[in-house]
Amino acid sequence: MARVPHPSDYLHARFLKNSGLTKYGEVVAPRQRVGVAICGLGRAGSIHLSNIMRTPRFELLYLADTNKERTEQLVQLYCLTGTVTVITDGDLTAAFSDDRLHAVIISTPTPQHEELVCGALRAGKHVLCEKPIATSIQLIRGCYTLAKQSDRILLCAFNRRYDPTIVSLVEAVRGGAVGQVQCVSSVSRDSVRPPIDYLRTSGGIFHDCIVHDIDIICHIVGEFPTKVVAAVHAFSEDIAAINDHDTVVVTMKFPSGVLAHIDVSRQAVYGYDQRVEVHGSKGLLRSENQRPQALLSCTEDASSLVPIMHTFTSRYSEAYIRQTDHFLDLIDGSEEQVITVETVVNVTKVINALEESVRTEGFVTVSY
Repeated sequence: MARVPHPSDYLHARFLKNSGLTKYGEVVAPRQRVGVAICGLGRAGSIHLSNIMRTPRFELLYLADTNKERTEQLVQLYCLTGTVTVITDGDLTAAFSDDRLHAVIISTPTPQHEELVCGALRAGKHVLCEKPIATSIQLIRGCYTLAKQSDRILLCAFNRRYDPTIVSLVEAVRGGAVGQVQCVSSVSRDSVRPPIDYLRTSGGIFHDCIVHDIDIICHIVGEFPTKVVAAVHAFSEDIAAINDHDTVVVTMKFPSGVLAHIDVSRQAVYGYDQRVEVHGSKGLLRSENQRPQALLSCTEDASSLVPIMHTFTSRYSEAYIRQTDHFLDLIDGSEEQVITVETVVNVTKVINALEESVRTEGFVTVSY
């Protein structure tokens, strides 16, 4: 029997899966390819397109974006001329009625999410949607109700859940590695500040950025906070002009007594700063910043490493790939869905409470 690789070697595990083999090297039964459409080809949509082209389990059928020039550029880049249907007028009726289409990935601007999610679900398609699913808790619940009625998958793209280091950290916490969890801290700082045109329609730093930290911390702790407070400032005048913030500190208290701290910035000059630390009665776990190379240079005067990852597209590239694989596994029934309607709704409630804290300049109690 073939020697089984260590569970941490996720790259070898994906190689086996894409080769149609089990971890023991045995051939698995062939699976039906999943016909897919991508709606929205901006930053996130381009990442999804790249990942879809990596896996033999997807069959790309449709690309939809109102930016015709950008869409045609991607068609040429991936040599898709004649193999995919391009939609640039926003009319997805024909695509949603195509029996070959099984799934839709939605990465359009936020105001379009709910309509596209519901349209795809009503047509009997599985959906992976960038956060937020919709702009209110009522609409979010409505989307998930429709998914249940349609017996289809609706997956909210909390992509950091799939980062290998975060996955290992969560498993270690659940396994008792730090004993009783007492404090969780996270740092999230962009190295390339998003353009102001993006920020203007992003929903604000809480819904666009901090939502990921909230989701990960709640996932680690295994519960949702009851009290939250946020302090904010906008050092950039153009961000202040759109009533948003570029620097935020959040404190949360959980029912079990766990305290959490989040430090967020829209720009760090040294790279994409992403750290998570869990302290408990038996020790500490930390997810450190990652670097594109592990080369250490040592001279008489100093030792140096290359800078940390430049931005989210490099730091979370593996998480995006694993998220795509998870979506496929949900569709074929080989994995269970862990990001549920209650996950998405409760994280949204925390975000709403933090925005209220900014307005009132005090602690806010969160009810679920």
